[in-house]
Amino acid sequence: MKIQLLIIAMAVTSLTGCSLFSPPLLTEQRTSEIEVERTLAGAASTSLQAADRPSLRLLSLNMAHGRKDSFSQIFVDETQIRQNLAEIIEFLKRENADIVTLQEAD
Repeated sequence: MKIQLLIIAMAVTSLTGCSLFSPPLLTEQRTSEIEVERTLAGAASTSLQAADRPSLRLLSLNMAHGRKDSFSQIFVDETQIRQNLAEIIEFLKRENADIVTLQEAD
C-alpha cells in the first residue's frame, strides 16, 4: 500500500511541470521564419536580391503524440488522434518545407 501511495505521489508531483494551465500559443507565436545569410570565405562581397538567394526551409514540429492540445493522449480516442494527424499532414503539405524534424511522433 505504501509503494502505491509513493507512486501516486511521484506521478502527481511530476505533473506540476506540465503546461496544463498555460494558454495555447497562437499560430503566429508557434511559427516564425528566420533568415540566414551565408557568405563564402574569400568571395567578393556581392548583394543578391531576395529572389536570387538560395533558401532552405526548415520546420520543427512537436506532434504531441497526436493529442493536439489535450492534456494527455490517454484521454483522446483513436478517431480524434487520426483526425489530428490528418491536420498535421495538411499543415506539412501546405508549408512545403525542405527539412522537417518531428518530436513526440510515435
